[in-house]
This record gives sequence, structure tokens and C-alpha cells, in this order.
Amino acid sequence: MNTPQANAHNQQPSRRLRRLLTIVILGGVLVRIALAIAHPLTFPDSLDYLHLARGIVHGEPYRVTGMYAKRLPGYPIFMAGVLATDGGHKMGILIWQALISGALIYLAWRLGKRVDPVVGILCAGLTAVDPLLIGFSASYLSETLFTAMFLLTLLIFIEFTERQKNAWLAGTLAILFVIDIYIRAEIAICIFPLLTWYIFFTHNKNRLRRTLQSVVVLLMVVAGMMPWWVRNWELFHSNFFRFSTLEGISLYESVYGGATGGPRQSDIKWPAYMKTLNESQRDNRWTAMSFNIIFHHPWRIIRLAFIKIGRTWSPWLHARGFRNLWINAVLTLWYLAEYILAILGVVHLRRSGPRILIGTALIPILYLTAMHAIFLGSVRYRVPLIPLIAFFAAIGLRNIASVWIKGRHRTASECG
Repeated sequence: MNTPQANAHNQQPSRRLRRLLTIVILGGVLVRIALAIAHPLTFPDSLDYLHLARGIVHGEPYRVTGMYAKRLPGYPIFMAGVLATDGGHKMGILIWQALISGALIYLAWRLGKRVDPVVGILCAGLTAVDPLLIGFSASYLSETLFTAMFLLTLLIFIEFTERQKNAWLAGTLAILFVIDIYIRAEIAICIFPLLTWYIFFTHNKNRLRRTLQSVVVLLMVVAGMMPWWVRNWELFHSNFFRFSTLEGISLYESVYGGATGGPRQSDIKWPAYMKTLNESQRDNRWTAMSFNIIFHHPWRIIRLAFIKIGRTWSPWLHARGFRNLWINAVLTLWYLAEYILAILGVVHLRRSGPRILIGTALIPILYLTAMHAIFLGSVRYRVPLIPLIAFFAAIGLRNIASVWIKGRHRTASECG
């Protein structure tokens, strides 16, 4: 679709907008550094990541809590790189995450600029001041790194769809997807709906070529994951395409009789025989028990799915220790307003925007929502989607502002 929006990313922003973008990025980075110094956040998962990172630095086996495939190595490798160059001080990880957040703000601007420069600066601004993005940048969790890398992947995906004969872009797209998966394996299957959108909904000609390109990208992604799969196969000799040995108990936690949609793993009573199994066998057993529950209690699973979706998109926090009334009041006002603006933006883009922008932004939102309707629901799991919500919200905000400005001009002309 050859529209002004489709070519808007080629527009050069004014000097004023470039200065404003610089201020937005610097402001976002400084706020994140200040929070990291004043109140760094450590969660239970953080302890695993820090242990693995320090083990990598000291050349120890990749293992935590006695498990060899509990966590994928993407985020621990990043942490290890910082620790190795910063004398082992973990604060350096949060400083680097603040800088990565600056890159994320810039990437959000690049996404919004594909509609027009004003949407770009609005998208960057919403990303810069988003409370969850600020908060998770000061935590020892993979959200900040993954969100930036995944948004970069989506931008390269858009370039890949527009410049179909560019082999370098195909290779870059595959490499970025591999990095994303090594950081957060839950995103692995998202490549299928994205490439399907590319094949069937972006162009009317050369579908065979687009299909072959997509197959090549998939094969490169598989090749990139082979070292991890082969390593786990040599350890366990089962389930070759295994990402983690946490998948089974995570699914069981999400569907068993005591499931509430939120974290309940500490309340699960382990059968005695589980302690005699290795981590791979335990993972297989938890998975089998989960599917048995899903098969026999489908309506309860469907009800839980809606609860999990509600938790994932909740405008307030559910985790213990974060249920402050004033914090949740501010978050609720912020996210409800952003959701309304985003809905308006989706409607506008669907009517007049390029198909590739609609699919690239909506598919990950729908995909991760569905993923966490199956597994646990938490506001943490929507963090990678926040720049995409900001993108739609920026379009909605720009449109409201345009209507308001036109109304004022009309009123002024009538009065004149």
C-alpha cells in the first residue's frame, strides 16, 4: 500500500524534533540511572541469573540450584560480560540496562517515525516515561535487554519485508531472533505468525519467493539454536528441541487444582518419586501431568485463561510488596489512558496504515497475550509489548491533538 504513512520513515525530522528526541533519550536514561542507584530491585529469578553470570565469569559449569537447563544463557552471558569488565560490581549491569533503555527509546522513535516524525517523538516520549520500563530497568531481570532486542528485531523484520532481495537483512533477522530466544524462549514460536503475515498479507506477487525466504530464515534460526539443543541432548538424551527444564512445572503451576493465574510454585506439593528423577525426567513428568489436567478440566482452564489475561494487562500491580495504594493509583490512570489511546491508534492505522506496520505491532501483542493465557499471567510479561502499545497510543494521541487543533483554528476563523 503506497500511502504517505508507508513512506513517512524517509521523512527527515526537523532540527527541533531532533533536539527534543535527544532530550527525551537523555532524560529517560538519567531517570533510570537514578532509580538504579537509589533503589535497585532484586527478585527470586535475579538470584539465578546472578549466580549463572558469576559462574560464567569464573569458568564454572552452567548450573544453578543443581539444574543444568533451568535458564537460557542469553541474559546471564550479558551480565557476565558486564561483570567481567566492571570488576564484578553488579551495579554496572543496571547502568548498562539504563543505556540500553536509551537505545530502546530511540528504537521506539524509529518505529513511530514510520507513520510520521510527530508520532515518532510521541512514541519515544511514552516509552521514556513508562513506569514499568523504568522500574524493570533497575532490576536484575531480562526484561530491559529483551525488550530492546525484540523491538530491534521487529524493525529489521519490517526492513526485510520491504527489501525482499536483501540477503543481509534475512541473515540479520535470523540472528536477532536467535538472540531473542536465548534471552526469552517464550518468543520462539512468534516467528511463525510474523513470517506467515509476511507471506500472505503484505504483497500480491512473488509469494513463492517470500515463502522460500521465510524457510531460509527459519532454517538459520534452527541452526542458531542447535548448540543449546545439542548440549541439552548430550546431558539428558531426551526431548531434543528442549529450551528449558522449567517448562513442565511452569505449565503445571498454571493449570493444577490450586492455580490462580499467578505464581504458586512454592505451594505445589511434589510427589515423593519426583525427587528420584533428574531434571529432564521431572520436566517430562510435570508436562504430562499438566496435559492430563488440561484434557480433563477444559472449562476451568478456559476460565483461568481469562484470569491470566486480566493479570497480564492489569493496570495495577499484583505482586506482594508492590501493592502500594498511591503507586497503583498512578499506574491505573496511566495505563488506562494509554490503552484507550492505543485502541484509537489501532483503529486509525487499520484504516489508513501500511499492512506490515499493523501486523508487526499487533502479532506480538496477540501472541504473548495468548502465551500467558496458557502459562502464568503477570504485568511483568507485558513489558516487552509496552513500546508497541506506546506506538499505537502515539498515533491515537496525535489524532486527538490534530482534531483539537483543527477545532481551535475553525473557531478562531469563525470568530474572525
